[in-house]
Amino acid sequence: HRVEGKTLCDLFSQLRLTKLPQHVGECLNAWYRGERPLKLMHKIPSPEALLRMQASGERACTAFLGRDLERVYGHRDPLEFLLHDLSHMEKFVANGLYYQQVGFFAFLCSSCAPRHAGTWSDFGHGWRLAWNYVTSDMNASVCH
Repeated sequence: HRVEGKTLCDLFSQLRLTKLPQHVGECLNAWYRGERPLKLMHKIPSPEALLRMQASGERACTAFLGRDLERVYGHRDPLEFLLHDLSHMEKFVANGLYYQQVGFFAFLCSSCAPRHAGTWSDFGHGWRLAWNYVTSDMNASVCH
């Protein structure tokens, strides 16, 4: 088998890597074709930055470089973190729910975030963790 002159996307479209979820290759190929509003980053965006990205129709995908590859982020190593972000990207566009999700995050960004910063933040650490989860580590549609 020759791989000379092949891109990473060529390989993902022709191979099924059994150790990786199928959505990884699909997402990377779709991004390569311009079909995923994925923003490649090399650091973890803040929950506020991620909320603004999602409200504008983008989803972050963090690929760590250099010394950051040696760290563990919570319970995820850099590869698990990347796979997690790619999974969120696919859920962001899945089943025709892209515009619902963008609308949901735009509503949170424009209507709820100012209230959160002004009033709700007094609700304590548990509230802040829940708010950050909803605004930056969850996919949502009108069914939620």
